[in-house]
Amino acid sequence: MTLLTALLAGGVVLALAVYILRQAAQMIRHRLEALEQAARRQVEEREALIRQRSEELLQQRRETIEQIAAIHERFGQVQTQIQGLHELQGKVGELNDLLKPQQLRGELGEVIVRNLLADKLPKQYEEEHTFSDGKKVEFAIRLNDKLIPVDSKLQLEDYKRLRDADERQRPALRTEFKRKVRQKIDEVKQYIRPQEGTTNFALMVIPSEAVFYELVASKDFTEDGGLYDYAQMQRVFLTSPLTFWAYLTTIAQGLKGLEIEHRAEEVLASLQHLAAQVRSFVQEEFRKLGGHLRNATSQYDQAEKALKDVEQALTDLERIGAPHQPHEGAIP
Repeated sequence: MTLLTALLAGGVVLALAVYILRQAAQMIRHRLEALEQAARRQVEEREALIRQRSEELLQQRRETIEQIAAIHERFGQVQTQIQGLHELQGKVGELNDLLKPQQLRGELGEVIVRNLLADKLPKQYEEEHTFSDGKKVEFAIRLNDKLIPVDSKLQLEDYKRLRDADERQRPALRTEFKRKVRQKIDEVKQYIRPQEGTTNFALMVIPSEAVFYELVASKDFTEDGGLYDYAQMQRVFLTSPLTFWAYLTTIAQGLKGLEIEHRAEEVLASLQHLAAQVRSFVQEEFRKLGGHLRNATSQYDQAEKALKDVEQALTDLERIGAPHQPHEGAIP
């Protein structure tokens, strides 16, 4: 009787233990399912965020393309005019001969600008416009109540020495020439005086097509903060005789009052916004997108590892309870 009682008690304890193990296993399964759902939900949220960021990047790319097209359209007319002025380019091509006396070259630039102004805007410019402090700008184009300052007296003697120098001498001479051009840009900037009726930009004519294209396109003058970019930051627009002709042609075709100033502001703002968008797209947006992808992958891996750990624990619990199951039926 005592043995039977002990067996019955043992069976009850064993059954209770198996019941507890099964309840624990069921709780673990529920917890596992909750963890799995939470992990899946988190991954879905990350995927949605990544899709959203991708759509934003695509939208920014579309806006960038549209801005590029708009800028090309704005400059299209000027570019067409430049291409049709080969005859004028041939006439001013003699300026590439930099062996002429320095003073003569300065005067020649002045003569070219004067002739172009007299041809395109004979009644809308004046020479030697004097400001309130006594300083004089070489030319001023008058559009209603505004004046566009124009200067063409950049001396090119330093460029001649640079062109004729050997490789060892060129770095120092190039630095000196860049310094002189930058100094001239700063000088022309002083003519920008809206309080005295000027536009908020000025034109600086480089009296040589060859030198102008060197300043704009050659890596010797565009690396480490190019002169052309520096001039734009100072609101001084560098032009050659050919591109100055295109400016005058555009003005003569109907720009009145402040319209030319507004267009210059619009184009400048578009270029700055485009540059900012490209930098943001390359440096910031891809970095954020990569971070989201790495975070989502890491959290998914953690959830998967936790899932495997719980499954292993569940398997171990079931393995412990399995050998005792036959004794339940052996109780008399």
